[in-house]
Amino acid sequence: MNNNIPHCSSRQSNIELLRCFAMVCIIVYHMLCLTIVPLAPDVMLFKAMQIPLHIGVPLFFLISGYFGIRFSLRGLVRYISKVYLYFVPLAVIVAYFVDHESLREIFRLFFVFGHDKHWYVNCYLYLFLFAPVINRYLDGISLRQRIYLLFILFFMSVYVGGMIMGDRYLVEGKNLTNVLMFYVLGNTIRQYQEKWKRLPMHQFVIAAILLNASFVFAYYNFSSLTSRIWNYSFPYNSPLIILNSILVFIIFAKMSFTSKFVNWLSGGIFACYLWQCVPLLWKTFFAYPACKIYSGGANSPILFLLGASIYAFAIMLVIVSVDKALNPLWNKLISIAERYDKKWNVKDVR
Repeated sequence: MNNNIPHCSSRQSNIELLRCFAMVCIIVYHMLCLTIVPLAPDVMLFKAMQIPLHIGVPLFFLISGYFGIRFSLRGLVRYISKVYLYFVPLAVIVAYFVDHESLREIFRLFFVFGHDKHWYVNCYLYLFLFAPVINRYLDGISLRQRIYLLFILFFMSVYVGGMIMGDRYLVEGKNLTNVLMFYVLGNTIRQYQEKWKRLPMHQFVIAAILLNASFVFAYYNFSSLTSRIWNYSFPYNSPLIILNSILVFIIFAKMSFTSKFVNWLSGGIFACYLWQCVPLLWKTFFAYPACKIYSGGANSPILFLLGASIYAFAIMLVIVSVDKALNPLWNKLISIAERYDKKWNVKDVR
């Protein structure tokens, strides 16, 4: 089998739809964990619903591995500039006027990268910088070498960090080891797409529905097993969230359609995540609306999930529209970075 499959650069609407789906999951999950679960702590179904909604972040890393991250100063500048524009100003305003933090703590907010509470932003930066090395390795390895690499990553992240929690730095999977595992899994899905594309789509749909229904049913009905069910299906390095993410990814990857709207919407997804990193925006866009949806009659888990999903989609439209309105700024920064990409011949790094 030829392992030198080129990195895909074209927009595929089915995968772009998956990005949107993943972000809806993240927004609704944040509404649940930040507001509804504390508001209704005795409703076990609300707690159980957090498990299937927790696949948003793993899906993003699978997508990165599937397409392959192409390092460039253009991409690096775009990424860092968005982090600083969306996060730092709002975080400083909240820290000064709302939380009344010391000047020292406010100053630390300008150093976004390197603090563990911004783990996703950090891990994606590390992955972006490391991509040329891992891509070069993945492009030329044999099946046996791939299995060995996945075994190492699974052993460290899933077994040590997840199942026995033997290394506190690997617990919960919010680290580069786990991110690399998902990246390699995404690359593996792409390398062997000829095999899973032969299988009927309904098999993956049924498997995903049964798996997610099992999460919710077991957590809701077996109170003595809730902690074990949670540990094996909720953290980012749990074995069942990995299986669930792969099933959902393949379902979307097997779709075939083209949509300019979906491609447009997915282009601002990262901004949607960054808006969720600021406490004041949490309260404005997630906590308060979630309470309104809950108290407005959607106090049953199913009705709340429906109302929260619709609201999450509306939030995405607003944030993406703002992000697109700032395109002249991104384009200016990118044009500067592109000149240095050519001047320094950065493509040789890839």
